[in-house]
Amino acid sequence: MFARGFAVCLLTMGIVTFVPWFIPRCYAAGNNTQNPTGEATLRDLPDQPNNPKHMGSTYVPLDSWIYPALDRLAALGYAERGFEGMRPWTRMECARMIDKASKALRVFHPLSEDAEDLLSRLEEEFSFETGLRNGQRNLNASLESAYARAVSISGPALTDSYHFGQTVSYDFGRPFERGTNGQAGGAFRAEAGPFALYVRAEYQHAPSAPAPSEAVRNVIALKDDVPVPPDAGTRGINRPRVLDTYLVMNLSPVKLSDWQLSVGRQSHAWGPGPGGAFLLSDNAEPFDMVEVVNPAPIRLPLLLKFLGPARIDQFLGRLANRTDHANPWVYGQKISFKPFACLELAYGRMTTIGGRGGDPFTLRNLFLSMFGQTKSKAWAARQM
Repeated sequence: MFARGFAVCLLTMGIVTFVPWFIPRCYAAGNNTQNPTGEATLRDLPDQPNNPKHMGSTYVPLDSWIYPALDRLAALGYAERGFEGMRPWTRMECARMIDKASKALRVFHPLSEDAEDLLSRLEEEFSFETGLRNGQRNLNASLESAYARAVSISGPALTDSYHFGQTVSYDFGRPFERGTNGQAGGAFRAEAGPFALYVRAEYQHAPSAPAPSEAVRNVIALKDDVPVPPDAGTRGINRPRVLDTYLVMNLSPVKLSDWQLSVGRQSHAWGPGPGGAFLLSDNAEPFDMVEVVNPAPIRLPLLLKFLGPARIDQFLGRLANRTDHANPWVYGQKISFKPFACLELAYGRMTTIGGRGGDPFTLRNLFLSMFGQTKSKAWAARQM
């Protein structure tokens, strides 16, 4: 079973990878003309070892100060808005946006103090990536962050967002209960040529908690149509935890300079702003996946070019701690267009398949799931 599932996984990734393989070739076929502006772009640079489009780049964490800073610059009119419905962004893409903003800001005299302070901080943060855009070698290793925090909750803590609500949200699924909660950890990143590595880990503490009241447990049983949950409390949590940890490879060795492959544990936000993402967000823990994405926007060929710059994200991963069926596979695709600077159009979908008690992860079921033609065994049993 494992060998068959692994084979199907490889075949699926082959199919998924074909899409980004095909699109750049269509794009290149229809864009052999000279850049009408006469200015050199990264695409126009010769294929040399220090070409930025051949370099791997890690992603900016979803809880970073960088996103609010870029949003603020855009709100002030000094920078373009990135693809807000498809985060995280790579550090190289952020550096591109900042470089473009710096050039645009030269025509504004004087700058507002807020914009000047934000821009100087961003330029300092991405000084290494700016150097890469100017031809420097991509070889670096650094401790990105080290942190410790405590969160004290004095009243009843809402920890069941599915049924009632959540006291602490969009926090990478960190545990919390009434009392003092804490985390201490750090993040490390390294880049070398087309490869990049990111590791973020921390130690988590959450107090124990008594069992929910009988009334609460009855509501859960009634809503979920299941037996009343047992009268059991929650034990205290003291554990090390790996958050976003992944390996990145720029796909330029296989002639896909605008794409990169990442393997590992990642968090995504497929929606604009906090609370705007329904498919993927950092409200839950990151999960293991294999992903192919174009970090920098491209223009698709034929009629699609009129929809403006586009980004495409697709992944195959596996979930954990599911209550309906354990350890299912999940795959997702999203495509976003920006026909105007103030308008972003996107289509995204996610599908779960496999896992104990679910449909077997076979090529046939995978194909049918793309059209919503399969139902899990657990669903069929409830209909009988």
